[in-house]
Amino acid sequence: MKKKSLVGLFTISACFTLGSTSFAAVASTPVNTTFAPSISQVSPQSIHGEAVIRLKVGERIMVSGWNFNVLFNYTGSLGYVIQDGVYEWVGVQPGVAVVTCNLPNDVEMYYTFIVE
Repeated sequence: MKKKSLVGLFTISACFTLGSTSFAAVASTPVNTTFAPSISQVSPQSIHGEAVIRLKVGERIMVSGWNFNVLFNYTGSLGYVIQDGVYEWVGVQPGVAVVTCNLPNDVEMYYTFIVE
């Protein structure tokens, strides 16, 4: 029961997040130099991307990015194979996993894998 509730929670949150995500550049706001002694100390906002990927057990997929980091894979539903430096993600058993990585232009990408 907990597993189904967790999968449902991640699926719903992924849908809401995807629906509210804009891939356009974030407009910068003017910096008040009274509070920021140097413009180099102010960092721009990060740009995030998200994708939900559905896999069947045994199915494999390659996704774009580098510096992959598995944030959530509690059920062990996702595995990977590295071939010539390329990650290939594999659905191991039903469940949900979340992986983050980097894309060009400092975009941080979040992949939610739903293995059925």
